This record gives sequence, C-alpha cells and structure tokens, in this order.
Amino acid sequence: MSRPVPSAAVGASLRATSRGGSVWQSRRMTLLLWQGMGLAAGAALLWIARLEVPHTEPWRIFIHTLTWAWLASLGSAALLNVLIARQPYLHFTVTLVSVVAAFGVLFIWYIGTHATYSRWAIVIGLGFAITLHAYAWRRWRQRTTLKLGVLDEAMRERLAPASRFLSDGSDFERCDWRVLSDTMPFDQVDGVVLPDDQSAAIRQGAALRAKLAGAQVYSESFVRALLTGRLDIDRADEVFLDDVPTSFVYASVKRCLDILGALALGLFALPVTLVCLALIRLESPGEALLVQPRVGLRGAVFGMRKLRTMIEATEGLAEGDRHARITPLGRWLRRSRFDELPQLWNVLRGEMSLIGPRPEWTETAKALEAQIPQFAFRYLVRPGITGWAQVQQGHVTAEKAVRRKLEYDLYYAKNMSLALDLAIGAMTVRTVLTGSGAK
Repeated sequence: MSRPVPSAAVGASLRATSRGGSVWQSRRMTLLLWQGMGLAAGAALLWIARLEVPHTEPWRIFIHTLTWAWLASLGSAALLNVLIARQPYLHFTVTLVSVVAAFGVLFIWYIGTHATYSRWAIVIGLGFAITLHAYAWRRWRQRTTLKLGVLDEAMRERLAPASRFLSDGSDFERCDWRVLSDTMPFDQVDGVVLPDDQSAAIRQGAALRAKLAGAQVYSESFVRALLTGRLDIDRADEVFLDDVPTSFVYASVKRCLDILGALALGLFALPVTLVCLALIRLESPGEALLVQPRVGLRGAVFGMRKLRTMIEATEGLAEGDRHARITPLGRWLRRSRFDELPQLWNVLRGEMSLIGPRPEWTETAKALEAQIPQFAFRYLVRPGITGWAQVQQGHVTAEKAVRRKLEYDLYYAKNMSLALDLAIGAMTVRTVLTGSGAK
C-alpha cells in the first residue's frame, strides 16, 4: 500500500474481515443460529397449541398477535445483526433497543390500523425475544478471541492497551495479538496489522504477502480506531483529506428522525420544562431559560436553549467556581439531563441534531481551536444533544480528557451512521437512568 489505510467506516472493515470465515463471521452466524433456533421452537409451540385448542375468537386473536410478535422478534434479530456488524463493541443496552424498536413498530402498526390484538400476546412475545436475545448476546461475547497478526513485539505492545477502552474498564475483545514469523504464517490469523511508520516499499511487500495468504490487511491507526472508538487527533488532517460525500439517504433519514424524535419527546418535555421553569424562578432570581451562543455546523453560531442550573451572576465565571455555585435544583436538573430539554427546539429548527458532538460555547471553542487546530473538524457534522463522546466519557474539563473527547467526536464525524446513532441513543438511555457522567 502506498499510503496508510484511512479510518473508514467500521462496518466496511468488518464486512471485509468477514470474508474467508473469520471469527467475526463465526460470531454473527452463531448469534443468528441461536436466535433462529429459539424462534423456530416458538413457532412450533404456537402451531401445536393452535391444533389442540378450540378456535375461539379470543384464541384466534391471541395466536394472530403472537405470530406477528414472532415476526417482530425476527426483525429485531436482523437489526441486532446489522448493529453488531457496524459496531462490534456495543453495550447490551443495544440488544434491548433492537427488540423494543421492532415491537414498537408492531405496536404502532396495530394502533394505526385499528386492528384487534392481544396485549398478553405482545407481552409474552416481548419477554421471549428479550430472553432469547440476552442469551444469544452472552454466547456471542464468549466466543473465540479475535486473532490479529503484527510484525514485531513492539507493535503488539503499542496495540494491546487498545483492547481496554470501555468506560467500565472491561475488555473489548480480548484480542490475541500474534507476532508473525515463519512458524506463524499470515493465513493463521483473522487480519494482519501493518504499522503506519513503515516505508511504502516495505508495507507493500508485507501487504502483498498477507493478501496472497488470504488474510485481511489493516493499518495500525485503523485498528486502533476500530478497537477504541477514537480517532487519533494527529492523523485527523490525513483522515479527513479524502472528501467522502455523506449519503443522501442517511442524511435525509437522520433529519426525519430528528424531527419525529423531537416532536415525540416534546410531548413529555413541554410540561416538564414548564414545571422546571417555575421551580427555577422560585429557587433563585434571574432568567430561568438561557440562550447561549454555541458553534454549530460549519462553524455557524446559534443560540442554544438551556435551563439555568446556577446562580445567574456566576454564569460567566471560571469552571471551578461555576461548579461550586450550582443550585440544588440545578444539580438535579444536570443529573437527570432535564436542563437539556429546551434544546429540542434547536433540533426542530435544524441547528442541532438529537445525536452529534456537543456544541461548545463560542469562547471555549476559540480557545480550543487555538490549542488544538484539529478541533474545527467537529464542525463538519451538526452538533447534538447527546453524542459518542458523552456516552463514553461524560462531561470533562481536564486538558488530556478534552483531547480524548475530541478523538471520540472525530471518530463519530468519520464513521457516523444510523447504526452508530442507534447505539448512542441506547447508551444515552442507560446514562440517563444511572445518572453517570453528570456535570
């Protein structure tokens, strides 16, 4: 290869890795096998029950609903398989989201068509699907480790820490880093990782030998991004040099989902926001709803709505003083994320998305751009209420943590997809319920 492989979409790498019967393909097939076996067993039981019980009207409705619930389980299995193909390190929450999404479509179909259905059948089908998917997920996580070949011991030492990156500190894949030699040929690994700092001639020779052996070839930076979910800041200029156009279908679907999601959440957010506004005014004097200048898509400045969570006179103080003067109600609003609810209006206006890098205050953005020139790459995508950095890292202020947050944001900007958006949405639900990462 004449140049390092750019950090492309994770899905493309895994689809390439799946050729040749790799571990990833084995894992995905195992997941589908367990799901298929369980669903087939459920269908057989339904058929037996239908033959032995008289065909009364309530029973016919029950069977009809349970059959559709079974099909919804198949749909959730297919959706989960797509998500795993795009992002192999997703949290178990995504499994639940895939099931709830499929059954949500089924429920909306019943409501929209005014068809008669059995609530008990939906509950039974939902419980069955969750149990089956949980077991399949557990089996998938316990499968054989991923074998990746490296050219020397020093490279293995550099890449081994990348296997531990999740916020809970758990191992991602327990990767088996194997140093290639005459006794360890290329055809005995799932992929070959080549260093970024080798000359083109050496790299081309190693890549050619790996491909002739049927192994997949990746650059060191690509694998690091794949395992950590972060994009190296120092390589951002090179990675974003190739202007790959965003899919029109993805951009359109994402915008439609933003509008529908904001409207749906607004039914809950509006009354809650009104109550919070009244409580803020009662707790301390000043405006309850703030409009802060933030930097958005392509560097455009917009007014972001936010509930006030501290004494108004201290809003412009340094970060340390600000945290010391957060009001008791404001602390609860930040922990529950209710202070972000007014930003649904920014989503409807097109200034923000439900999912994307968090927009920075204009002054903070200027300071970070001066410290980290690559910071401006965040402006290539529309900012969001929640994002990849937030679910992985939470709110951070230290310089080293800010750089890591930027690496997460750049990774999202390069690999954004509906699968990753859905994963972030699922992990956001977990974050909100646990209150982790609150400012």
